[in-house]
Amino acid sequence: MQVEAIYHQGQIRFKRPVRFKYDDFSITVIVPEEAIAVYDEITELPASVSDAAHSMLDRIKNILGEHFHPRPEASIQQDREALFEALEEKYLR
Repeated sequence: MQVEAIYHQGQIRFKRPVRFKYDDFSITVIVPEEAIAVYDEITELPASVSDAAHSMLDRIKNILGEHFHPRPEASIQQDREALFEALEEKYLR
């Protein structure tokens, strides 16, 4: 079923009242391309996820101690090579 709605400041409002049979279900929203400013750069995580990630990183830093050293951004190929080197070092040497 197609229902008309208006997006206004973060909310989608139906033009006519609609009552749903279910509390939760998936929907598809078609947004005109000219209405989207930037889609790819929207990467902000919810605060709870960000806090959990920082907490986990802090625990890892504490475990590694002086052996922790951040590395620059790596490509998928560089990650794959690093994995193979680590596996080779562990199992073949």
